[in-house]
Amino acid sequence: MAEQNLSPTKTAEEKPEEIRDDTIVIRMWPKTPILYPMAVLALIFCLVGALAGSSPHLRTLNENIEAAPAVQQTQQGETTAAAPAEPQAFDYKQEVAKVFAARWVDKAMGMIFLILLAFSLFTLCVDLEVRWALFSFTACIVVGLLFYIANERWAFLPEFIRHIATLTPVATPQFYFIVFVIWVILMIISLGIVRFHYVRIESNEVIVVGGLLERQQRFPTMRMQYVKDIQDVFEYYLPFVRSGRLVLSFPEQHESVVIDNVLNIDKVIAKLDKISSTLQVSET
Repeated sequence: MAEQNLSPTKTAEEKPEEIRDDTIVIRMWPKTPILYPMAVLALIFCLVGALAGSSPHLRTLNENIEAAPAVQQTQQGETTAAAPAEPQAFDYKQEVAKVFAARWVDKAMGMIFLILLAFSLFTLCVDLEVRWALFSFTACIVVGLLFYIANERWAFLPEFIRHIATLTPVATPQFYFIVFVIWVILMIISLGIVRFHYVRIESNEVIVVGGLLERQQRFPTMRMQYVKDIQDVFEYYLPFVRSGRLVLSFPEQHESVVIDNVLNIDKVIAKLDKISSTLQVSET
């Protein structure tokens, strides 16, 4: 009798676990997570600039200049310096030398940040497939060889590189911190968006939810097919993102359900295989 009473209780405890294993929620993310390398680098440069850049030396220089004795003008037109309350041990030339000595840190961070910013914007605006990535890489090599051959003839690269070296983009730690804060705000907005745009796949049906009022579409999971489409190789190989496009198609429907920017798409597909062994899978 004791064993008969324990058996139903064990089955009831296993049901919620089975429901969780047979369900997957796929979020429709915007492009915001792709920008996380730029945001992380901005936060690092904010800390480096505040500690080892020219900003702390400039702050010290400004404080010493403001604390310097003010020049007063007498009634006869002569200028006299107000006597300081305490002796001022301030070497102006030494402080300026420290600012210029730490300026190279700001220059290096500015160039590195601009390069990563250009790469992030390129990834954000252009979907580079595998064949186009190979074509672009080959084109860059060809252009580089053409520049090398032309330089052997006319020797214009040293002058061009000299002009490029004169560029000194510099930003303050406050600028890098604001860039990081902007990305955090965009991520918070993105989390609010994906809360109301997702696809819930269960063992018997697929529920597509889109919009603030949770407009829903339901499709049967039986005979559902899905296609993994890698639109951008940079997004797919970017750590912690690994995003791609997932296309769900149903025999009774003329239009497919397209889910862009699925994070960790390989893990999503692996879980789809566990949900139902009857799914027909095709990958591109």
